[in-house]
This record gives sequence, C-alpha cells and structure tokens, in this order.
Amino acid sequence: MTSPTMTSTGDRAGFTLVELILVVVILATIASIAVPRYAGSLDYMRLRSAALDVAATAEHAQHTAIIEGRRLRLRVAEDGGSCVVESYGDDAHEETFRSLVYTLPDRVTLHSPEFDDSLLAHRKYVAFHPDGHVDRSFIALSNAAGDAFRVHLASGVGAIRLERTDGRP
Repeated sequence: MTSPTMTSTGDRAGFTLVELILVVVILATIASIAVPRYAGSLDYMRLRSAALDVAATAEHAQHTAIIEGRRLRLRVAEDGGSCVVESYGDDAHEETFRSLVYTLPDRVTLHSPEFDDSLLAHRKYVAFHPDGHVDRSFIALSNAAGDAFRVHLASGVGAIRLERTDGRP
C-alpha cells in the first residue's frame, strides 16, 4: 500500500499546492510591509537631491553674477516644477548669458521665495548682484509625504545652506 503523499509514478519528493500557496502568502505579507517604507525613502531621497540641486543652482548663479559682472535672478516657475537662472534688468538685453533651467523630479514642489525683507515679499525671484550681494531669503521644497527642506540664501561665500524643516530626524 502506498502513502497518501506518494504518486503512482514512484517516490517523487516535492511541495504540495498548499505549501506553495502558504509560501506565496508569507512573501506577499513581507513585501506589503517593506515596499511602502522603501517608497517613502525614495520620495525623501528625491526631495533631498532636488534641494541640493537648487542650492547648487543658487551658488552657481551667485558665482556667475560675480565673475561675469551681471545681475542674475533665480525665478521659480508658476507650477513649482522648475526654476530658471536668467539675466535681468539692464543685463537682460545681452545675449551672452544663456538661461539655466532646472526641472524638479516628479512629486517634488518648489515654492516661491520668501524674504527676510518685507519690501521684497511681492517678488517671485531671488536676485544675485555682481558685488556678491544676494537677497536674504529662502526657497522651500516639499513632497506629498510631508517632507520639507529650505534652501537659505544670503550674501557671502558659503552662505547658501540647506535645512530640513519638517521636524523629522
């Protein structure tokens, strides 16, 4: 007499359908716990990378303004999806400066600049002057997960810095 797990073709060892389904259910449970945590980390990394890129773009604008002796501005697009560095004022008519556009990754939003000086509050851009002066301000970035950074802009070399503002470690 053969045992219930034996087949008519001999003594083949293997897994039953119930065992395979149980393994798939366990793997699906583990994946459902791990994937959302990993996805949140990707959103945070995208935001931090974008904040570093905006800070680097601002530093580039500051150095270019000094080296080329022209006024530049960093302007945030209306949709918050990009920013552009461009000449303005009397320097805007010169064709020698090519605008620099930085487009943010998906699910990252760039907010209009906020200024320390209330007289500048109506402006939608930060100015960089040939003497190295920069409007004291910050530009905020955020994502849908609630993560947020500020890029602080100030005059002086190394005065552009990054700060996490969502209260998370």
